[in-house]
Amino acid sequence: MSALLAAARGPVRLARGEHDPMVTTAHPTVLDGLGHNAHVEQPAAVAALLG
Repeated sequence: MSALLAAARGPVRLARGEHDPMVTTAHPTVLDGLGHNAHVEQPAAVAALLG
């Protein structure tokens, strides 16, 4: 993931579901009560984050 972030040419916001065991690095925004597919579980919460 570090290489992908370094290669990004625009703003990047990291977010993860509170129960997502796959993302444990960095300091992403935590979406309470959600898992790895936060965008599927609560699309409105992800849209609000990207605002």
